[in-house]
Amino acid sequence: MTPTWPELVGRNTAAEMISFAGRLISTTPDDGTDVLDFWHGGGGRWRIERDGEVQYINDGERAFSRGRDGRMVKMPDGQKIRLAWVTSGFGPADLVGPDGMLHKMSREVGALTEPAEVAIGDRPAWSTDLGRPGAGPDGRITVSIDAATGVVVSLTSNQDASVAVSGLTPGPIDDERFAWTTDGGSEPRPDPAEVRARIVDRLEILSAVDAGLRRREEVMVAVEQAATVDDARTAVAALLGIGAVGADAVLATQVRRFTRDGRAAIAAEISSLRERLG
Repeated sequence: MTPTWPELVGRNTAAEMISFAGRLISTTPDDGTDVLDFWHGGGGRWRIERDGEVQYINDGERAFSRGRDGRMVKMPDGQKIRLAWVTSGFGPADLVGPDGMLHKMSREVGALTEPAEVAIGDRPAWSTDLGRPGAGPDGRITVSIDAATGVVVSLTSNQDASVAVSGLTPGPIDDERFAWTTDGGSEPRPDPAEVRARIVDRLEILSAVDAGLRRREEVMVAVEQAATVDDARTAVAALLGIGAVGADAVLATQVRRFTRDGRAAIAAEISSLRERLG
């Protein structure tokens, strides 16, 4: 049975109590692409990393956040997640709960279409267009919610901002994942293997975007010929020889990245990541 929009909002709010992990890829016109790995344990417990470096951690009682100076500091009790480390304006905490993006948007906009069954990665989801009554294409946001967990897994609009979740994995997470024991002392060094794996993953995403920009005319033709977003993802992946995550990154690329400076910035970061890998 197809859920109603209020039911989907309710599922998303309730998702604050379940455990899951995944990767958030977000883009905005001003800040480009950001990739954050996250683990959520319910009850306010979070671990959020960028390139293997902890940005925010909360064991349900104490929270630590990385400030603009790069140091991890203990947050005052009851304070919401600080966003100094979120370069795109979106963070994993926006994906679920009463403080998440879906619950906040529901106060201002409503569903303009009936929820439709879609696939995000290899997981079923429900997708609907949100906006004010009578909103045109530029005033609409398409949001997709994981059918099993209620987590927001995709958000797109015509305003060059997007959110995509890959590798969503529900299930128990060890308490140690949310523990932070330094209290301002020396930070534990991240596992080199995990850091390398995350660099490889980010390199894969940026390389896909770079390939899409180099063959942008062909990409545009493939997208124009596609009937749905899923069809476009499949076509772009086949055209460029990349995976679904890379294809999503290509589809989320902002038009301003087509400029010479935009392409050069991506190429420079790719070069830097390759140097880090040796």
